[in-house]
Amino acid sequence: TGLLGEYGFKLPSAQDGVSIALGFEYRKDSLELQPDNAFSTGDLTGQGAPTLYTSGNYKVTELLGEINVPLVQEGFVHNLSVNGAYRYSHYSLSNGRSENTSTYKGELEFAPIRDVRLRATFNHAVRVPNIQELFAPQYVGLDGSTDPCAGISLVGNTGCIAQGLRPTQTVTANPAAQYNGLLGGNPNLLPEVANTKTLGVVIQPSMVPNLSLSIDWFDIKIKDAIQGYGADAILNACGSGNTSACGLIKRDPAGSLWLTSGGYVSDLQTNVGGFQTRGIEVNAAYSHEIGNAGKLSLSLIGTYLNKYEVDNGLTEAYDCAGYYGPTCGTPAPKWRHKARASFNMKNGIGVSVAWRYFGNADIEYKNSSATLNSAYYDYASKLGAQSYFDLNVTTKLGNNFSSQFGINNIFDREPPLAHSG
Repeated sequence: TGLLGEYGFKLPSAQDGVSIALGFEYRKDSLELQPDNAFSTGDLTGQGAPTLYTSGNYKVTELLGEINVPLVQEGFVHNLSVNGAYRYSHYSLSNGRSENTSTYKGELEFAPIRDVRLRATFNHAVRVPNIQELFAPQYVGLDGSTDPCAGISLVGNTGCIAQGLRPTQTVTANPAAQYNGLLGGNPNLLPEVANTKTLGVVIQPSMVPNLSLSIDWFDIKIKDAIQGYGADAILNACGSGNTSACGLIKRDPAGSLWLTSGGYVSDLQTNVGGFQTRGIEVNAAYSHEIGNAGKLSLSLIGTYLNKYEVDNGLTEAYDCAGYYGPTCGTPAPKWRHKARASFNMKNGIGVSVAWRYFGNADIEYKNSSATLNSAYYDYASKLGAQSYFDLNVTTKLGNNFSSQFGINNIFDREPPLAHSG
């Protein structure tokens, strides 16, 4: 690191000079998984598929640099500065492949007065596939939850016939709603790329000491994402006339995707499609001395999720903000937050209560996207908002000892239940 202002690298309008940081890093990540016989043969009840031997590694050599340039300080504005960073990485994989990546960022900070600071950033990042994604062996295991060709007449159904089924054939549905997929690693995966844009404001009013407020808008786009299409999405796409999707479906002689391991949907991860998430993050904090009794502290961290769009590269893109289900995954409420109130007394005893809140979420089958929209059971089709409260007590005994005691979910609130239908 270096403070170049000490060598004359400083603008006349700024009090501080240019500062830099340079670095070099080398590391090696390796993994070897050796399952026992019962795991490797898939003989355990409820296992769903064998857990197979996995081995692989990669070595990383990196060069990095960061620079901060104060443009104006205590002038016609309180502060104006720019910050930039760059990292070059060389990955050498154990299968003989190599990848070179570049990441970089730029940031602008503008404080017209001491109490208000505006910030804007652009960040270009990559995620190299991990060892499991690259080197895990391929196997047939549980993946999808539906088979659109099961339990219906196939006469005139071009999507099902394109999968090799006969018009007079009857396909049996799985009462457990569990179907096979070909899963595992893909040694040809490439890094996925993300571009992040943020705009924010931080307010720390001098007239209200110990108060801090910030609001940040974020927009994150990931392309060439490391993901599978999803077995259900592949089946729906085939039914909609996508011939490339039909080519990923292999049915056993009985036409089944679950009766034997010979029937499955090929759902290996690849670099396809992407994601975009957009929203607003809110942070607030305040503390105040209550006479000689102690200090009261309040804080709130909240996120409004305006968009969580998924492009699986095969079907129509869909927005999972406010939904949950087998394709969208765990609930993605539009609003969630964590609020905390703490009181630390002069005698060393502190008490705090945290409120974890998750907004409601609908079953994804209600989504207007053709990829998700489907019939559904009304039971638990909408998960209501959930609130959980946590209690924490801390004590200090002299200068050398402290203790902490806490209870999460003090009202023993049960999580919401949903079902696969």
